[in-house]
Amino acid sequence: PFGVSMLIAGFDPDGRPQLFKTEPSGAYSSWKAATTGKGDKTIREFLESAYEPDMENEQAIKMAVRALLDVADGGAKNIEVVVLTADKPDEVLSEER
Repeated sequence: PFGVSMLIAGFDPDGRPQLFKTEPSGAYSSWKAATTGKGDKTIREFLESAYEPDMENEQAIKMAVRALLDVADGGAKNIEVVVLTADKPDEVLSEER
């Protein structure tokens, strides 16, 4: 049997960020940070120890990239980071940033 897990991110009507993870069973849950796929346990443990509720965007981006580099085959060239902001279009970050 095959199934799909997804991470769905966006903003509620009040502009607050929301992140949901769906499971193959149809169950879903809300998260502040979530992982799925290869290496998700390693990344989740890193996020649990490194996450701080009052992080600035740049700090959060660096934390996420550090977590992904631990498990990404091929390093940074296989990572794509998209920043969601309630009042701006989605921003795909370049490798330089």
